[in-house]
Amino acid sequence: MKLATRSSNAMQPRHSHLLLLQLILVLRACTSPVEATVNAGSSARSLQASSGNVSPVQTYFLPLPEEDIFQSFDDIDSGTGLTQASGVSTLTSLAIAVSGTVIWYDHWEDGYENAVATPVQPSTEVYGDGDYTNGCVEKVRAAMAGNNAYVCSSGDADLTENEALLFSNVVPLPRNANNILYDGRDIVYASYPIALTKGAYPIDRGSLLAGATEILDSNNYGMEFIAPVGQDTTTTPTGSTLVNAFRLTQFHVMATKDTTEVSLNGGGVLATLDKGDTYIVTGVQQGDRLTTSKPTQVTLITGLPGSTYEMRWYALLPTSRISNDYVTPVSADGSDGTGVWIHNPSTSTTISVTQTGLNNGVLPGPIDIAAGATHHFSTTANEASRFKSTGGGNFYALTTTDTSSSGQTGQIYDWGHPLLPVDMLTSRAIVGWGYGCTDNVCGADGGQSAGTVRSKVWVACMESCNMKITYNTQTAWLNNIDPLEQIYLPDESSITSQDMTGAIIEAFSTIDGTTPVKISVSWGQKPAFSGSGDDYGLDLGTVVPPLPSISVSKSVNLYDDRDGDGLPSAGDILEYFIRITNTNVQPVDSSAFTITDDASLLFDKTNYEPNSSNYVVGSNEIEIPDDTSGSTAFPLDEGGVPNPVILSPDSFHAVTFKVQIKDDLTTKNEAVNTGILNIAGVGELAFDNSINVYPRECPTHHVACGRVGQCTQPDRVASNDEVHEIRCCSDTAIAGWPSRCTGIWTESDLPGCYVDTYLEAKKICEINNAPSRLCTLNEVTRDCARGSGCGHDSDLIWTSTCGPTESPTSTPSTLPSESPSTKPSAVPSRDPSMRPSSEPSSSPSQKPSLGPSSAPSTDPSAQPSVAPSAQPSDMPSTDPS
Repeated sequence: MKLATRSSNAMQPRHSHLLLLQLILVLRACTSPVEATVNAGSSARSLQASSGNVSPVQTYFLPLPEEDIFQSFDDIDSGTGLTQASGVSTLTSLAIAVSGTVIWYDHWEDGYENAVATPVQPSTEVYGDGDYTNGCVEKVRAAMAGNNAYVCSSGDADLTENEALLFSNVVPLPRNANNILYDGRDIVYASYPIALTKGAYPIDRGSLLAGATEILDSNNYGMEFIAPVGQDTTTTPTGSTLVNAFRLTQFHVMATKDTTEVSLNGGGVLATLDKGDTYIVTGVQQGDRLTTSKPTQVTLITGLPGSTYEMRWYALLPTSRISNDYVTPVSADGSDGTGVWIHNPSTSTTISVTQTGLNNGVLPGPIDIAAGATHHFSTTANEASRFKSTGGGNFYALTTTDTSSSGQTGQIYDWGHPLLPVDMLTSRAIVGWGYGCTDNVCGADGGQSAGTVRSKVWVACMESCNMKITYNTQTAWLNNIDPLEQIYLPDESSITSQDMTGAIIEAFSTIDGTTPVKISVSWGQKPAFSGSGDDYGLDLGTVVPPLPSISVSKSVNLYDDRDGDGLPSAGDILEYFIRITNTNVQPVDSSAFTITDDASLLFDKTNYEPNSSNYVVGSNEIEIPDDTSGSTAFPLDEGGVPNPVILSPDSFHAVTFKVQIKDDLTTKNEAVNTGILNIAGVGELAFDNSINVYPRECPTHHVACGRVGQCTQPDRVASNDEVHEIRCCSDTAIAGWPSRCTGIWTESDLPGCYVDTYLEAKKICEINNAPSRLCTLNEVTRDCARGSGCGHDSDLIWTSTCGPTESPTSTPSTLPSESPSTKPSAVPSRDPSMRPSSEPSSSPSQKPSLGPSSAPSTDPSAQPSVAPSAQPSDMPSTDPS
């Protein structure tokens, strides 16, 4: 098995922006759902933040950096090879489900935010917060309309329901991180649930060689993944071309936390990744088990090498999220069929799977699938399909379109999507990316007439339902839909747009819209409406993850920066913010959910601030009393606390508490905090947060010559507010950084050469160029940092080594020094010694004694007096002169 190398998020300062062509952010939620009775007659939904407490409720890591997917495109391409310099065209689509949503877009190039709700990186963009200087909704809207010259001059507009932001640019390769682009490794945060989709194609081939994937939020990441198909996948009859779809199979792994270890099939560590780093495993076999030490996002890419052009992308669920019950709304379309591949991940137990269709009709079966095996199921035209194991065994499921009948090449309408478990579905979904044709232009080609919409939104209800579709100002109802009946949008509605991006789809059991019904939604190419070589057909598609009814998130901010260094460091106060959001239109009763926060890991690095816990409703705080009977005073960690009041529709509540970072930190540490929202009769939603915390800073630090003997000034101690040159060291290899000493890599071009204060130097190394740090004095004086660029060999550079303490200690030492002082005190003692000195002074006193000696000398003076006595003796001498 060939293993590819990782891509690293080497972080860069912002120097230039490429032209923003389009920007589409569609954020979608995939947390465990909570259903409640709803009122479908409500107008546009609007959630406004209370008391300025705007914080993310969802986090999305944009997968598949363009360098990585270019490799996959090149593996598939049948031509003479793609040109890196031409680049990859990439599009990120973001759809808004709730008016008043705030979006944070954190670019990777200059480092990730430590607390995105209070961003400090110059490239981080915020949309919908009222501040046009950090991101302007109107500018994005203008760019989407073709006006790239628009200049914002007033407050940032609100984001509205059904709105989609399209971010699209060409990413030249190899990637120059000095250019801030919208691409893989970026992180998107949203204050309310959204839908997010990514698509891309190489410029040299256009959209015929393209891929797209649903992007799952971080609640759906995990630490164990199994390949449901692989390059060795077979099927019956032997020799079928169906399995050509998997002759290339790859895991694309993205880390969400620093120092994440990646392993395969129980073997050794393949790579250690930091936040945003990626690793590609090629040659994946069916049943391969990928494990990571911390939560990761994994995308499965499959295809046929040397084809024109068969390729599919799938967001892979971790084993902790798979189920025994799935549904897909996509089916065979004439002779151009859709197949469903079901994999039994068990190593010992056979599962028995039943397939049902329209009106829950049971198809022939059930089918037994042996441990570790994968079975291919065909689908029936115009019917959705549901797959369920009769014994409860969990399995993986995914689709392939254009792979079900003999003679098909699988290269004309090639797309697929992962099936989502029924227990993840809700009654609402928003389409993240719903173009009807390439570039939203439906021309005549491939045997299709102009105006023919090639890609559709496919929908199915789990029960008999009435469906409401909202798109911009248009609203349509489809009534009396049978269970698992296949619906195409916009065709079967009164919606006139060929672009369904941002459309909100809801289902109810009654026409008045009071009881929700779960729906399954996908978007992708409909073969019957496309043709071979059709430049207007998008050979791609995605599942549309559901919108959750209740979601939970956790954020943290630096509440009291007591040392003023701008970092969460020893002695500072942090405030945690747990937010529970109800995006349904029915209230959640009091005591319907419980918030439990397991702070055991957090309290390794911090101490709870007594009486700091509160339940926040709007601008009002309800005190949560400290625990007087548990093992800690923290009231959330043992049994948790219930919601004390009703959570109204379209609103949120919060739980806040404060901690103080411990004084005894000696190195940077990660403070991790996890918790559970337990909803009565429904289940649990997990939430977590991690933040780097730092030791307290010394007021001075050593500066030392970048290369021993090359500076005109001596090494010395400098005050932190002085400015000096900056070099960084790393304990792990970073591409392009030289190593002069074993196990240490150094760099001065970060990129660009810097001269700044100590605190800024520390941020440049530890945050902008993680996982690096400032070099120690020992490392610099051993010449470990020499020759690392910027001409700093002849400059005094910052080190992380503290200077001497400038102030006296607050209390005297209780033990004497191990050796006497080598220099006299600067001022005399104010009190005499308790005992006489054991040795005479090395030189005479410069001033006479204040009084006469209490006894005569025992020996005469060795020399006569220099001058006669000023007064006669009281008695004559006993010996002659």
